[in-house]
Amino acid sequence: MSKLLGILAAIAIVLILPGLCSSPAISPSPAPTPLTTATPEATPTPLPTPTAAPTATPTSTQVPPVPARLLADAGRGVFATSCAKCHGKDGEGFKALPLIGAKADIGAFFNTKLLFDFISTEMPRDAPGSLTRQDYIDVVWFLAVENGLVDPEMTVPAGQIESVPLEDKDSQNRGLWGLPGK
Repeated sequence: MSKLLGILAAIAIVLILPGLCSSPAISPSPAPTPLTTATPEATPTPLPTPTAAPTATPTSTQVPPVPARLLADAGRGVFATSCAKCHGKDGEGFKALPLIGAKADIGAFFNTKLLFDFISTEMPRDAPGSLTRQDYIDVVWFLAVENGLVDPEMTVPAGQIESVPLEDKDSQNRGLWGLPGK
């Protein structure tokens, strides 16, 4: 037992003593980092002082609403560059089904959110999901306004898609592209 204690004491001396008695010549340690060096990136910014109750001003996540026609105008350009090659320059149908006019049945999607969900994951057919979120939103409003399914002056939040009913008063709910709907 005393032999074991002697071995443990020797190991402890070998491991602990050099750390206590070491000089910089034997085992150099890194120089301490000065506390006074500050870079512009590291300079802390003071927290704002609380003031009166917060006001209802828009933040970066709140986008003021705009008329649907403004988004539709932006969607017209996206449609021309990304959709017209299959659906025709006026949406009349070319290599794919018509999206604008009497033969179009966009209202079969029932609301703008369902239309957005479909086109943002399935279109364009040769590169599904390749447009920006805002491009898809703009195309939804373009198709809805062009087909007379929503009031162009209704206000909608830019950058967001809401579930606005697509009311095609002439189709009597034909369903998707003329097929029986619910």
